Amino acid sequence: MAPTKRGEKAAQPTPKGQDPGPGLARELHILGYASVNLNLALSACDFLLSSSLQPQDAVSRCLLAGVVVLYGQLFKRSGGVGRLDLAEELVPAASHEIHHQLILMRDKIIAHRDLDGVYTKYGRANQLYLLRTPEAYGWAAPDFTGMDRGLLTEVRALIKGVQKRVDWQIEKREHALEGVIKRLPPGQYRLVLDMDPVSVEQLQEHELFDEMNIPLTRLP
Repeated sequence: MAPTKRGEKAAQPTPKGQDPGPGLARELHILGYASVNLNLALSACDFLLSSSLQPQDAVSRCLLAGVVVLYGQLFKRSGGVGRLDLAEELVPAASHEIHHQLILMRDKIIAHRDLDGVYTKYGRANQLYLLRTPEAYGWAAPDFTGMDRGLLTEVRALIKGVQKRVDWQIEKREHALEGVIKRLPPGQYRLVLDMDPVSVEQLQEHELFDEMNIPLTRLP
């Protein structure tokens, strides 16, 4: 394994809108971020379940929106990285229905404001209402992220199940790389996926190790 040399031609970045295709490095990138995000979502669920916050409270709604977005990221395509083909296989069979509900909420209500959004007990979710009183007026939207404790408990169980499967997929790939990792000098490394000119300039002062198509740069 040799360090990157100045003037060495770098790989071109993936054109926008194109799938970079499968690869161990990209799979690790997706799974690694998913593990972190799912852990954050679990922490938010635990906080809400142990707090006295009500589903309609502003803080509760913000945290629930974060849970949905953090959970859904694993199942969406990211620019320059692509999408994990086996993502849907990480969902426990017993939780498919609630999984699809969360993805629908993410796609139609929270991450986007599609007019064909789902219905709530207050009407279609993505409608804006004008509230007029004799003294004042204001705008309001239906409460679309409220979850009672029963539903939130199911969501937590789903996230925990997916996290367990994600961590297992990471362990499988780490096992395949164990020999490579053990030969690296002690230190902190960054996984390099996009060798654009800015990245190349930043990496020129650091060693770049590339074995089994896993490019790692050793940070100071």
